[in-house]
Amino acid sequence: MVARRNDAKTPSDVTETSLAASVFAHWRAALTAALRAAASAPSRLGTDVWLAAVTGLIVRPGSVVACDDLRGARLVSRTGYACLAAGTALAALVTWRSGAGALAAGADAATLLVWAAARWAVMRLAAAGEMRVRPAVIDAAWAGGLIPLVMAATPVLNVVALAASAVLTWRALRAAGGSKREAWLIVGAAFGGQAAVGIVAWVVRGGVIYGFLLRR
Repeated sequence: MVARRNDAKTPSDVTETSLAASVFAHWRAALTAALRAAASAPSRLGTDVWLAAVTGLIVRPGSVVACDDLRGARLVSRTGYACLAAGTALAALVTWRSGAGALAAGADAATLLVWAAARWAVMRLAAAGEMRVRPAVIDAAWAGGLIPLVMAATPVLNVVALAASAVLTWRALRAAGGSKREAWLIVGAAFGGQAAVGIVAWVVRGGVIYGFLLRR
């Protein structure tokens, strides 16, 4: 009797493939929804103006935060809000679909929202003492930094999004008139806490896992 090879996929393989496809589909849908929400902002300035404002913040932030007309800054702010909402929902969905449960999914979503709020508070307080700029400009610098969070679906992507967010925020603050020292202090205070807590969490989690393996 010749033993037959079982080339069929295991349930685990099928689940992982299904999860990856579902994550990509939801990410694409969330990104599309975020772009449509930003393009249909109450200002009704049109998609071309919205696109110019967002790309301007990325390529030439002074064109958005250093001009007298704040319409571009407000469009960037609304885009940041939409990306934060989409990224939060996607992170929660990925956690939930991975089997971690609704409580873990809610915790991931709450973590993104809490840190975003904390960065806004730190930037407002620091800018009030260091930089004399309009609050709308600070809000645009903060919200522009939220745009990369639309891809913060996994821990690794969250780190990439955090780094991109810090860079965008720093460049926006510099373009708004802040010195290098002011921009570094504000970005360091706004993002340093989140980075430090994340590093400590990884170290503790790694230590717990390592200790568990040693006991075995």
